Amino acid sequence: MSAGATVMKLSGIASGGLVAMVAFAWGNHLLGPLGSLLFGFLATATLWLVYQTFFIANTWKTFRSIIVIPLAVFVAVGIWNPALFNSDLADIIEKQANTRIARREIVQVLASDARFHQLSISTFFHKTTMAIVQGDVADQDDWNRLKKRIKEECPRFKKDYGIIWKVTVGGQQADQES
Repeated sequence: MSAGATVMKLSGIASGGLVAMVAFAWGNHLLGPLGSLLFGFLATATLWLVYQTFFIANTWKTFRSIIVIPLAVFVAVGIWNPALFNSDLADIIEKQANTRIARREIVQVLASDARFHQLSISTFFHKTTMAIVQGDVADQDDWNRLKKRIKEECPRFKKDYGIIWKVTVGGQQADQES
């Protein structure tokens, strides 16, 4: 094997790895962990087909390239914007983005005050974005301040989203109204 062929193969492998990592990250951003696995697999499988088509010499090379090139373009467009092929995915992607933004708002409130370091948050979507805030605060003043700050600093929770409180105040279960 010549040095030029080796360089071409190594650059193909490196760029293929980069494309697979970008697809993995993009899938995670749009659809979460399962989306990242799906997008990473699709990108890797498509790149493998393209590699097999152009770097393995045989008599079917032209026929295979006629099939593989449109397939690769179709997969690339599907990974870039999956809502083009399934409009329901647009809603899922939007809900994922809104859930991430809502979570970030509450995390900023919790991170800005050392008295809230015992609290954690998880989010999920069920008809609307829901946040579960759980943990312990020292006293009733901290509890009231936390609720007030979330109402003031988290605009998404004023109108559309819900909070489930699983908070104890000094070891006692806190009131659940928000």
